[in-house]
Amino acid sequence: MFGFFFPLLFAEFLVFGTIFNYVGAFKTAVFNVLFWYALALEMGSLVTMYGIEYYARANAPVERPSFREWVVPRFLTCDCIDVS
Repeated sequence: MFGFFFPLLFAEFLVFGTIFNYVGAFKTAVFNVLFWYALALEMGSLVTMYGIEYYARANAPVERPSFREWVVPRFLTCDCIDVS
């Protein structure tokens, strides 16, 4: 069930890590609060997306397994989640 590729954590830390690298490390309390807020937001989105992906894979089995089905998140391609 857990044999899938879901690089959400890599993408989030790539974006925020790159931004923080070019901005530089500020030593103010405002930067520290924003950093902790970003960490909490990333962890919340990570848990939510992994949960959605788990239930999408459990409720929408693959008919023809391929590399694309392993790489692309299932909740983006299946019709099991209604966002309207």
